[in-house]
Amino acid sequence: MRPVSFARLFPLSCGSLLACASCDPALEVSGLVLRAGAAVNAASVTLVCPQAMRASVPRAATTNESGAFAMHGVGCLSDDCLLRVSVDGGQTEVGTKGFCTGRLRACGQSGCSTVRATIGVGAYERGSR
Repeated sequence: MRPVSFARLFPLSCGSLLACASCDPALEVSGLVLRAGAAVNAASVTLVCPQAMRASVPRAATTNESGAFAMHGVGCLSDDCLLRVSVDGGQTEVGTKGFCTGRLRACGQSGCSTVRATIGVGAYERGSR
């Protein structure tokens, strides 16, 4: 009986597997929406990116009773993306760059794979980028 070579069964090298994995990094955009320190339920959170995104991710989420929201997908966000929170007839916008907690080489210097934001809102206020 001839021994079977692992390399023969799996011709891809580790380098090839890592290169493939880095093409499509997991993308997470999540956080909390608060008003005066209290959770805001049913706020609409929209991801707005002025340039074409290298990502496949839902563009909107709604906060739960804890004020939490999450959007999961694949790809990278550019630093000029915004999170727009709509609640009680008002809107607040914050840039994702300040909340980027994960940068991968596959995303380039101005790309982000993990955004975790805590966004404070007030009734009828409009925040800045």
